[in-house]
Amino acid sequence: MKKHYGDFTITIINKNLLDIFSDYISSFEPKIHLTDLTIVIPTYERPAYLLRQIAYLSKWDTPVEIVDGSTKPLDDDIIKIINRLPHINYQHSNTSYAERISDASQRIKTPYAMCLAEDDLYLHSGLVSAIKELELNKNAVACMGQSLGFDRFNKKLYAFHYGNSLYNYSVNDSSIKVRINKGIKDYRPAASYAVFRTDAFKKVWQKREGVSCLEAVEYEHAIRTYLYGGLITTPDTYWLRSFELQPVSSVVDGNRSNDFSSWYSKDKSRQERECFRARLLKLLHEEGQLTKDESESLLNTVVELILAKSHVGLMEKSKIDSLLESSLKLTNRILLGHLGVLKKTYLWQAARTSVFYAAREKNIKSKFSRDGTWDELQKVLEFASMFDTSINK
Repeated sequence: MKKHYGDFTITIINKNLLDIFSDYISSFEPKIHLTDLTIVIPTYERPAYLLRQIAYLSKWDTPVEIVDGSTKPLDDDIIKIINRLPHINYQHSNTSYAERISDASQRIKTPYAMCLAEDDLYLHSGLVSAIKELELNKNAVACMGQSLGFDRFNKKLYAFHYGNSLYNYSVNDSSIKVRINKGIKDYRPAASYAVFRTDAFKKVWQKREGVSCLEAVEYEHAIRTYLYGGLITTPDTYWLRSFELQPVSSVVDGNRSNDFSSWYSKDKSRQERECFRARLLKLLHEEGQLTKDESESLLNTVVELILAKSHVGLMEKSKIDSLLESSLKLTNRILLGHLGVLKKTYLWQAARTSVFYAAREKNIKSKFSRDGTWDELQKVLEFASMFDTSINK
């Protein structure tokens, strides 16, 4: 059976998928222990991948708050299965992304909390490392781990390097103004999926209002993070970012094409923009104890940096990835330069992609075998591959 969400259709229930999902979580026998952390999942219109996530986290004893903003909730029979898991709470609400997380934050009782997209996956060892870093560094309110991308090709999931911009990165100065300036200048999306101290997590998401620009939500999240404290990083990897699906547009939250620059200049966004500014000015003045003039000056500087595209991001290619891409381009020119039609065929594209992913995987293995997390990574990808196969049948 298929369900339709606007122009987005995904198989949510077929016998294979439901059997695997039901069997996998048939009993609550957690094999992975991490009870100091609550994971909040603000899912939207990706039900099959949400089921994969629930199955994955069913073997953890970590509290999970799912806040589903989809047009309709999951089917009742699936919710009944989820309700058997004492550590996973499912709530459906048609409010905005930020409002759903704010609501979920009120139910958190653990000392640490973080967000997770329904299609991404976390490595347990890296989360443990991030919490240890926060225990050692009392000035920081958040710790971000390193990340890998993963994608599916020929029914197999391949991991690949996803940038190096967070290695040895921190925004942990004592001054609020310095932290916010540093965090937005050469901006990196380090706070979005960081592990937070719960009191800071709740403050960052408190009194939030719906905004039809996801970039604005992200920047406000970063500003609030650096208002309440510093962000540090761990050299260990915990974020596996999925490239399996394209983002899904939301009537409430908008889509990625409505970037901050467009949103900030559009007349129809004027009311949202004014609320955005007023909310942050009040926070900087009252929570940051800055004068009204200082708050205004700081916010204006931050907005100018954002509009100037002061953005580093995560996608800094490794030397190996750059070398692989250059080698493949050279092969294209030398061996197939006179066979342009062949280069456009599925066979060539599939072979090229297969070689590229295999080479990337070998590079990943050499690194993760050294730090002892290769087996963990492989088990996670094998699980996800098995579940994806059932989703796409």
